[in-house]
Amino acid sequence: MFTFLEPTPIFNRQDLENVFSKDALLFDEEKLLRALEFIALENTAFNIVKASQIYPHILEIKIPKYSSNSSLYFDKRFLHDQEKQIQEVKISKESVLDRLWNFPKCIYVWGGNYVQGIEKIANLYPVNTTNSFEKSYSLFQGVDCSGLYYEVLQATIPRNTKELISYGKQISLNAIEPLDILIWPGHMVIALDQQKVIESRLKDGGVIIRDLKERIDMIDHPFQVRRII
Repeated sequence: MFTFLEPTPIFNRQDLENVFSKDALLFDEEKLLRALEFIALENTAFNIVKASQIYPHILEIKIPKYSSNSSLYFDKRFLHDQEKQIQEVKISKESVLDRLWNFPKCIYVWGGNYVQGIEKIANLYPVNTTNSFEKSYSLFQGVDCSGLYYEVLQATIPRNTKELISYGKQISLNAIEPLDILIWPGHMVIALDQQKVIESRLKDGGVIIRDLKERIDMIDHPFQVRRII
């Protein structure tokens, strides 16, 4: 068993040279880079499955605390020689709320959960662009809806909505407290208090804070309110 010693992008395909071509990122029609699964934060444990037979820098891995139907890959130049004992993460609701209230405005990045971004990936796979959005995206300087929650909770919860939708306990909307979530298949919103929520939403371009009532009025399908911590 190994642990990552720095935030490391994890992908669902091996051909990173094609994902990060010199002139453009491999976006889909929604301007999302779906090759990115998530960012494995420091202390994330993993096992190496095998080295790629095609791409010399790529390793296939398994991450016990990450559920995926796809094979997972990363560039072994993020791998350090030394191993490190996994450290227990201690967080408080107060510190998490403070981070959320002060979370920087950033773009929506599919699979993103490390808003600071990763300069190393740009050094390994440089993309020649003057477009500010593409530059930020190439560094993964953004989060998706569950990635926002995952980052501020320091990887102490499941990464994706498909697990979070049955994680913790369901509560009534009237009982909502800070850090509870509104969740439905494919998306989630985080309560900051009884009046405000925060989320990262593609249609909004990224992270946004708005009124709870306004956000509920925008939801046109069933949702749950869940208490995660």
